[in-house]
Amino acid sequence: MATPQKLLKMLGTVGWFGDGAAYEGKIGRAILRHDDTLAIDLIWGPCKYSVQLKRGDGDRFDGNWTLRSAGATLAGNVSAMLYRSSSGHLLFGEWVEENTRYRWWAELIEVANFPDETART
Repeated sequence: MATPQKLLKMLGTVGWFGDGAAYEGKIGRAILRHDDTLAIDLIWGPCKYSVQLKRGDGDRFDGNWTLRSAGATLAGNVSAMLYRSSSGHLLFGEWVEENTRYRWWAELIEVANFPDETART
């Protein structure tokens, strides 16, 4: 029987470039689960995006994002490659929002617990 892997918890920063402008935000929570899904809570100003990705070939992830704002829900496609190094993780790919294609990236570091969690012993 295979040993179940634990969740990989991460925090970090995020950026987009497209339409001649650059944008920056933060990752409030990213969880890479043992079933190869990656869930990200992304904060840009007052906006809170929910990103759901699924691993495809190798380290490629594809999925979608949603944003609930003023009673409406916006959604779009997102994809990224996951790169790993001794200093952390980098997602780099394409984000589509309101018919604009952006390049996006997230620099992520592993954490034992999220800031709003109680440390587990």
